[in-house]
Amino acid sequence: MTDHTTEADTNRPTTSLAVEYDIEPIEIRDPVAEALAVLEPGEPFVVTYEDVVKTAGHSCPTAAGAYRIVRYLFTSTATVFSRRCQPDTN
Repeated sequence: MTDHTTEADTNRPTTSLAVEYDIEPIEIRDPVAEALAVLEPGEPFVVTYEDVVKTAGHSCPTAAGAYRIVRYLFTSTATVFSRRCQPDTN
């Protein structure tokens, strides 16, 4: 023991708090990253919920809600954008 630890500190059981999140990732196409050769052409930039938790330092309802909102917006925007870019066949 050191000057800063007590006997109770050294007798704690160790636990593993590893958690796996079963949430779809956010995939973003970034033309600037492609131009700078950070990503291969057509390869998406992927953000997972685990990345968000690591950045925030914790998982909470606010982080989860924000992730879901952003994922929904990117998914719905991509769908609308892909519909706009398709040629009119009528």
